Amino acid sequence: MFGTFFHPRSAARQREVAELSVRIAAQARAEEQALIALSGECPPVPVREEPIEFCVRYRFGECLDFVLPELARALARQRRSKGKPLRRLWPIERALVALVVWPIFAYKSWRVGVCSFRIDAQGIERLARSGRLFKPWADITLLRREKVGWVLGADKGAMPLPLRCMDAAQTARLAMWAARRRAALGE
Repeated sequence: MFGTFFHPRSAARQREVAELSVRIAAQARAEEQALIALSGECPPVPVREEPIEFCVRYRFGECLDFVLPELARALARQRRSKGKPLRRLWPIERALVALVVWPIFAYKSWRVGVCSFRIDAQGIERLARSGRLFKPWADITLLRREKVGWVLGADKGAMPLPLRCMDAAQTARLAMWAARRRAALGE
């Protein structure tokens, strides 16, 4: 009677915790494979060639997370060419960028709406309110991994692909296709 108290829900809770830990471990392995694919090494487990399909409605914070690093790189190139020391963006500069980018983001978000992406070995297709856009991998000239996702650029513009819309397996496939394209570009 005074022994260990056994709550009737504890067995179910233990099972939930175990299942969650298994899912987290599987996701960690998939992310590790994505990093291996990014580094150019052969992944230990072959990555399937299934297409990646997802829908996204961009968020303003994500937009800034894609824009600010690119702006910082452009300013660094400019300062380097003038022989000036490199520096980080000041908080007031980041706030000014946000004020300038907000109306542009609002207009593009209204014009484009929800984007539906299909990415496969042939290229990237985006369906949106503004129409269909298809870019074969041969036309992709910029492949950059940012904190919140990938930026794939062509001669006219770029497509940000947020990681929140893809699972670990899809991220690994995208990293594999990006590594192939980088190898073709000689990066």
